[in-house]
Amino acid sequence: MPVPIAGDPLTQGDAMGWGVFASSAVGLDASYGRILSHLGSDGVWLAEVTAFPDVGLTIQIMANGTLDKDGNDVTSGALNEIKLRLLHRFGPRG
Repeated sequence: MPVPIAGDPLTQGDAMGWGVFASSAVGLDASYGRILSHLGSDGVWLAEVTAFPDVGLTIQIMANGTLDKDGNDVTSGALNEIKLRLLHRFGPRG
């Protein structure tokens, strides 16, 4: 049975561990529409799925080594950069 999205389903909320956002809320052009995102880790591997259902694009990224030896996050910035490059390369042409 489908679980309704908490919050306004067109702009933001969450559904079964997935975040739902308007693209404009995260600094992207509003033409990308809604973003569904899920991030998870088993302590070694980090996996992220970001879907843009309104433009028919999904980006899936997996990485290891999420923290350096001092416990600092070294992966988030790289993942975001990869997502932006993929989005601009394969997203809708304006």
